[in-house]
Amino acid sequence: MRARHKQEIADLQENCNHPEDEWSDWMEEWWAPAHGTGFQVRACRICGAEVDRSGEPCTACGKKTIHDYKDDYGNLLCMSCYMMME
Repeated sequence: MRARHKQEIADLQENCNHPEDEWSDWMEEWWAPAHGTGFQVRACRICGAEVDRSGEPCTACGKKTIHDYKDDYGNLLCMSCYMMME
């Protein structure tokens, strides 16, 4: 039942066109209760998919980041890309 439900949600999110008038307000993202990520996110009210995220894009992978990791040239990096450089 869980696998079927998980697949139904994935199908709904994949087929939803996420109309902008159905986006939620900005809300703080938490990875666990009382543990914020520092990001603000917006979700589709129809399917629950994340449709927008605050932060600047990593110059290496494009993933949005709030961390202030920079390479030797001053390019903003996410933590994953920064750790790969070390």
